[in-house]
Amino acid sequence: MLVACIVQFRQSRGSRVSSSLDRTKLTPADLKRLDLVKELLGLLNDPYVGPYKLAETITHIPVFAARCRREAALYRPRSEVEDIERALNVIGNRGIEKVLLELLEDMTILNADLDAAKR
Repeated sequence: MLVACIVQFRQSRGSRVSSSLDRTKLTPADLKRLDLVKELLGLLNDPYVGPYKLAETITHIPVFAARCRREAALYRPRSEVEDIERALNVIGNRGIEKVLLELLEDMTILNADLDAAKR
C-alpha cells in the first residue's frame, strides 16, 4: 500500500514537472509578447515599483513566469513554488534579471531562425 502511494506521488510530481518544463519552451506566439518584456525591463529599472506590479506583468508572459518558477525550484528543491509572487521572492532581482536575459536571448535566436526559414 505504501509503495503504491509513493509511486503515485512520484508519477503525479513527474507530470507536474514535465508540464512545467513544457511551458518554459519558447514558441513563435511568445514573440508577440515582446512589448510586455520591454515593459518588464522598464519596471525592473524603476526603484519605486513593488513586487505586485512585477508579478502582474509577469503573469501576462507565461513562458517567463514558468521559467521564474523553474529557477525558484532550483533554490527551493523541497518545496513547490507555484505562486509567482513566491517564486519572485525566492529568486530575487538578480534571479529575475538572469531569467529575463535568458528569455531575451532565446527570443532573439528564435526570431533569427524564423527569419532564416522565411528566406
